[in-house]
Amino acid sequence: NITTGEGGMVTTDDGALAERLRLLRNHGQPAPGRHVLVGHNWRLSEMQAAMGTAQLAKLGGILERKRAHARRLSEQLAPLPGITPPVERPDCDHVYMLYTILVDDGRDELRDALAERRIETRVYFPPAHLQPIFAGTRADLPVTEEVAGHMLSLPVHARLPASDIDEVARAIAELRP
Repeated sequence: NITTGEGGMVTTDDGALAERLRLLRNHGQPAPGRHVLVGHNWRLSEMQAAMGTAQLAKLGGILERKRAHARRLSEQLAPLPGITPPVERPDCDHVYMLYTILVDDGRDELRDALAERRIETRVYFPPAHLQPIFAGTRADLPVTEEVAGHMLSLPVHARLPASDIDEVARAIAELRP
């Protein structure tokens, strides 16, 4: 990940998608006062854009370090029973914004035990259909709910030393023999 303050950046070679994104970033307005989509203020300031542009030169290195951490962690976690590391398909390049494992059982206990060892983990993205904004709707998504209860994200950010990655794997191996 690169930092651009509150803004972000999207690149595409699809003209129609680019136009839709331009509308979305500007309150859904093709011209002032005319709204054709529900959008938001997702415009970058010049300062944020300059920050992002400067960081683009580092992006390749950042992603390679994150991928190396993910490979290192996956190699150590794959043999452990009850732990399923993420899969990176050979035809895809994962950016590892998150490195999320599936824990067969005891996800919360594992998270708490890792926290006691000062290893930060996160449980991300509860199912969208269970969020308060959708309280008036009804969706039967048992697989989503089941999988969400087993997901645990582990640290793989680019600045971590390899020894920290090894410590995460070692701790999980000790806690999940």
